[in-house]
Order: sequence, then C-alpha cells, then structure tokens
Amino acid sequence: MKFNKLSPAEEERLAKLTEECGEISQMVGKTLVHGWASYHPRDPKQVRNRAELEKEVGGLLAVVDIMIAAGDLNPDAIESAKKEKAATIWKYLHHQGE
Repeated sequence: MKFNKLSPAEEERLAKLTEECGEISQMVGKTLVHGWASYHPRDPKQVRNRAELEKEVGGLLAVVDIMIAAGDLNPDAIESAKKEKAATIWKYLHHQGE
C-alpha cells in the first residue's frame, strides 16, 4: 500500500504542477540575471525572457485548471487565497510606488 494514498493520475498531475513551477523559477532566475529583453544566444528565434516567462505561467495555469477539473483543487479556495494575498502583499513590496 502506498503511503500517500494518491492515485497514479493524481501523482501525474502533481508532477506536472511541480515541473511547471520549476520552469517558472528557472525563467525568473534568467530574467533577474539577464533582463526581460534577453534571450538564449543559441535560440534562432530569439524568444525573449518575458515571452518565455509568459509561456511558462500559461503552462502553470493550464495545469491548475486541469487539477480543478479533476477535483484536486477547489477554485473558490484558490480565489479566496488570491484575494487575501492581494490585500496583504503590498506591505512586503518596497519598489512598487504608491
């Protein structure tokens, strides 16, 4: 018996969520080091960091939607947490203006 009691489908969705979060983390790191307009020097399409980050955030949101549809996540709880964060995050942001 598995200790986490997750189905293979649940594990797969969680793995995809982790993968997308990692890809976002990687793009944030690249953007912090090289800036929004930079791109990988061997990329013939010269896709900028901003576009890459937008793509990865879209991937994350797609996985979240899949997890909501599967019943893994509650969309009302997510929206509530989003509103709570929006109301409290400003005291931790120091360079966003008034």
